[in-house]
Amino acid sequence: MIQVADARLRLEELCSDRRRGSSEIVRDLLNALLDLAREGASRAELLAWAERVEAAHPFMASISLVRRRLSEGDPLPSLGEMLREMREAGERIAREFSSLSAEIGLSRVITLSRSGTVFSCLVNSWSRGVLEEVVVAESRPGGEGVEMALLLSEAGVPVRVVPDSCVAWIVAELGTPGLIGADAVLPDGSVLNKVGSLPLALALSRAGLPLLVAADLSKLVSAEPPTPVVELEIHPSLPPSSVPPMEVVPGDLIDYLVTERGVLRRPIGESLNRLLGR
Repeated sequence: MIQVADARLRLEELCSDRRRGSSEIVRDLLNALLDLAREGASRAELLAWAERVEAAHPFMASISLVRRRLSEGDPLPSLGEMLREMREAGERIAREFSSLSAEIGLSRVITLSRSGTVFSCLVNSWSRGVLEEVVVAESRPGGEGVEMALLLSEAGVPVRVVPDSCVAWIVAELGTPGLIGADAVLPDGSVLNKVGSLPLALALSRAGLPLLVAADLSKLVSAEPPTPVVELEIHPSLPPSSVPPMEVVPGDLIDYLVTERGVLRRPIGESLNRLLGR
């Protein structure tokens, strides 16, 4: 019963997790659901938890996939299979990114927010001697970029953090390509990611530098997911501002989409259609 109570507590915490990217949240969701399933939890309870976490993160396409697959088959093997697929997809994406980095001579890259997929790509590329430095935008209002930088530093990757307001200057001054993750990939090759991704993409486009996106294909959606607006207090003496936590980066600003099935090159929408046989 202790394991069941612990799993339910972890699921509660996932509903309020606003710090981590979708790959980390989905991994922990699957592990917690798997613990419940092993202790005999009903399909109805597992689905209810998946729906709660999905409602808390409506823009994370992979959570919707977990809920759909839970409703289709035996929960225990389905959850184990999804965990295995997710791990293997992440490993393949990291290898694809390292190969692409070597191909295009990517020795420095700028990123933002906190993405487990991006983290794996960067560590893999650095460990292979391709990547030499990572620049991370602090990623306000949550500051997830600072957390990402700390994780990279702990892994031994040379890293520096810059204010969000300096991103365009860093891109132009250092000639630094960009790498972001994605919570959802739209049919036209656009992606939904942390707010701040679009200014980075525009700065890269203006400087003639590539933007790379690392995302597994479980994040494919048929339409843009809802993105709730949050209230942000800038100063106690000023009224709060309504801001979106996520935004769309158009596909025509993306040069490479790194997936577990290979690297898609611009035009991303057309490459995605060919890959999926559409």
